[in-house]
Amino acid sequence: MLPGIVLIHGYTGRPGDLAGFERALAARWGGDAVRAVLLPGHGGPDDAAPRWDREAFEREIGRTVTALADAGRKVALIGHSTGGSLALSFLRAGGFRPGLLILLAAPHGLDEGSRERWERHRAGRPAPGVRDSLALLRLIRDAGAGPFDTRTPVLVLQGAADELVPPSDADRWLEALEGRPARRLLIAGAGHHFREGEPGAALATDAVLGAVADMAAEPTEDERAAVRELETLEPEAAVFLRRSPYSARHLGGSPSGRALLGLGTAHEARADRAPVIANIEISTRCDLACVFCARTRLKPAPEDMTPETFRRVLDALPHAYRVTLVGLGEPLNHPRVAELVRLASREGRRVGLATNALRLDEPTARALLAAGLRTIAFSLDAAEPALCGALRPGADLERILENIRAFTSLARTTLRGRGLSTAVFTALSRRNAAALEVLVERVGTLGVGGLMLTDLNFPWNAADSVRAAAPEEAAGVRRGLARARALGLPVLGVHGLESFGLRRRVRDFPPDPAAGLAAAARVPSHCHSCWQTAVVGVRGTLSVCDCQPEAPAGDLLRDPFAALWNGPVMQGHRSALLSRNPPGPCRHCPRL
Repeated sequence: MLPGIVLIHGYTGRPGDLAGFERALAARWGGDAVRAVLLPGHGGPDDAAPRWDREAFEREIGRTVTALADAGRKVALIGHSTGGSLALSFLRAGGFRPGLLILLAAPHGLDEGSRERWERHRAGRPAPGVRDSLALLRLIRDAGAGPFDTRTPVLVLQGAADELVPPSDADRWLEALEGRPARRLLIAGAGHHFREGEPGAALATDAVLGAVADMAAEPTEDERAAVRELETLEPEAAVFLRRSPYSARHLGGSPSGRALLGLGTAHEARADRAPVIANIEISTRCDLACVFCARTRLKPAPEDMTPETFRRVLDALPHAYRVTLVGLGEPLNHPRVAELVRLASREGRRVGLATNALRLDEPTARALLAAGLRTIAFSLDAAEPALCGALRPGADLERILENIRAFTSLARTTLRGRGLSTAVFTALSRRNAAALEVLVERVGTLGVGGLMLTDLNFPWNAADSVRAAAPEEAAGVRRGLARARALGLPVLGVHGLESFGLRRRVRDFPPDPAAGLAAAARVPSHCHSCWQTAVVGVRGTLSVCDCQPEAPAGDLLRDPFAALWNGPVMQGHRSALLSRNPPGPCRHCPRL
């Protein structure tokens, strides 16, 4: 459906305050789609402040909205500063339901510093009269108080360096809009205005374009069917979509969404859907020095992601239904890991993490479950102390096994089967292939939902890969799989790693021991990661893939998302992956 976009400037402002947005929106959807309201009494000489006339302001907004709606367009209201307050007042009074409301630096109420900030902001310009000022204050005070249609998605876009409206107002808006489909985006370095060339303007414009595009694009029938199937397999997806209804076309159109209907995806260099999965590195610290891990080789500086950075990463990825805390470090080394789980979970996202379980004591387990954790993978490569210590120096095998066993027991008691997915994740190599049968025996006692097996990745591990295994080593894998079948332990290959509804579909992804647990291919018949997954480092850097943390695409917190997700680095990586000569790391990846 064609959009119709109404831009509303603030009191004493002018349409030129939103000129950058107007040009970008018109370039995307045509000049007929965009209307910049000129509030009555504004646009004259600067030697006098305009008179306040709330009724006249709202009539002009209504006239503009009606013209676009009568033309069959789906209307988005974008209000800057007190223009956002006027948009809310108009919606409360008129009963009109737009497809989208964007509040750009809109004040939420008043505080002790409001007058001083306003006077600084207006310095050198005529001040409104007392009556007009009081009327404006009443508008600001009442803007968020009254109801409007609760189904209208709201984007609160706020500059972190706003000199007039405190950045904390963005969170106050979210609190006031609790239970509605609302989200925020806090833009580093941006002030009250988002004029072209100013800090944060490009990111703000990109966010507005993306939000309007999501409003205008209707899901296809296949995408709707995929979403219905996802909601059946993972009921929490329905909660997420109530908070983020325009995510449906991204979820249903993603490779993992289409796979729920048995549909393939014809990949191109450009990704036509936003990421629906986010793998976020919250810590680079780890207690172990695993011999095949990239962290052991790359040696990143020890660092933890702050909760505010984590929130801003989530803000930048509104369609990422699945969030997994994973990276070069151990998530449980983060002192506030449960808080981060809660931040993502309260937005309706399905939150998981990958852990070595060394620090998974009872208080941590209880905190994670209470925070809303829904998926956990335990990294375990051997069940014999000597072999475990050789592969994962620093590991305490018995402590790890007891922590896993206690966690799954606690989860059964606490959640009573409500949607928690658990699995042991094992990286097989020539060093532990023969010992898989012993590992399977121990995993069968841990109360987990399954065992996921993968070959090694990274070029420097090629000589130890199962694909390079001698016949007697490969035979150990087959014995282990046979023992798992005898025990009734579900075993799946790494191709299921990004699949939706995996808890109920574990048997859909059997490992292939004859080809190193994953049939190596020259084209990405199984790997869809760079078309649907955002891989985010501890400082907010977007990387092309989990397996290439040293290949950044840009800064997720400062760069326009479209310029990253479909920028030269990501498109170049996808093009290479689609070629007959994939990137070096991909040629050694079990998911390819």
